[in-house]
Amino acid sequence: VLARSEVPVEEAAELLVFSSSGKLVSGTMSNVFLVRHGRVHTPKMDRCGVAGIMRRVILREARACGLAVEERPLAEADLASAEEIFVSNARIGIWPIRVLAGRDLGVGPVTRRVQACLTTVLESAPDA
Repeated sequence: VLARSEVPVEEAAELLVFSSSGKLVSGTMSNVFLVRHGRVHTPKMDRCGVAGIMRRVILREARACGLAVEERPLAEADLASAEEIFVSNARIGIWPIRVLAGRDLGVGPVTRRVQACLTTVLESAPDA
């Protein structure tokens, strides 16, 4: 909540949070996922952060759809080399990041595939 208040919503719809050691943790209200070379990466939640329900569902369903998924420490350099970035929570579902620090990203094919995999589950299972 405090981090979200740092920047007006008009300037940024979501902010990314880093640990004191410089590792990417999450968004202020979401979990974050990066795509590089067709693989989905998300920060490990072993030291800090909130492993949200939607994060768990995305990890499970992305693997079930045949995508390679890796939970690992991520840094700012990983953001710079990401081909796609999306954030998620139970309220917003999957929210593709279109611009990060002035860099246009667009919505990539892996993000669309994860969205498609999730749509089927969320429409059919009330306790997904």
